[in-house]
Amino acid sequence: MNFEHLIVSKILLIVSVVCYRNQPLSRQQACLAGGEVAQNFEFPFMTVIYHKTMSCSGAIVSEEWVLTAAHCFSINYILGIRPSDVKVVAGIVNYIERTNNSQVRHGTEVHIHPNYRVKRVANDDLAIIRVKPFRMTIAVNTIHVSDKGLPIDDYIPCTAIGWGEVDTPPGRQNTLLHKLKVFSSMSAKACPGLQDWERRKIICLQQDKGKGLCDGDSGGPLICQGIMLILEWLIHSLNTL
Repeated sequence: MNFEHLIVSKILLIVSVVCYRNQPLSRQQACLAGGEVAQNFEFPFMTVIYHKTMSCSGAIVSEEWVLTAAHCFSINYILGIRPSDVKVVAGIVNYIERTNNSQVRHGTEVHIHPNYRVKRVANDDLAIIRVKPFRMTIAVNTIHVSDKGLPIDDYIPCTAIGWGEVDTPPGRQNTLLHKLKVFSSMSAKACPGLQDWERRKIICLQQDKGKGLCDGDSGGPLICQGIMLILEWLIHSLNTL
């Protein structure tokens, strides 16, 4: 399988860039501040992806392929991580715990979207990781891929999922999978400062005050009306609800 196959299969190759309040127009990694802890088996497609220089979220799209963000494989703006150095863990809510439900795989291939450019904010920031096939269980399974287009209406309810930082006490690291309800906003007024070409690949999100996205959530899925998007970066400011 490669990106050409994914496109033909109509997997939604969309970069989801979040417009977040009081943030300058720059690349800032994403978190689920104020979200709720996910329940066991609620998101069996979720994976946490490790390398010695990074940690990202990802989604299982088939028994042997995991979809994530390309920038997770960038070190000092240079792409170049060996597939065997990438560890993918599925079937968990707490990423520091291993249970009978968890499955660990190492990458055998990593494919970066051919149009991805490291220093550009809005582009095809997507990667797929090939692993030894996961065993499908109640805790580990694939996410449904859709042939629908990008939702373009305002105020569509979406769910962001990830292991990113949360509003924990100082010095404490979040280890639990969180989910956060957000709403899409596609209007120029709601998401100012974007070029027309950026709007074709960007969906802005609104969330309650004090809630948002953080480090570690990059690469995880954003689900809007059953359509899977990929969470990339926070790039602009948007008033909260």
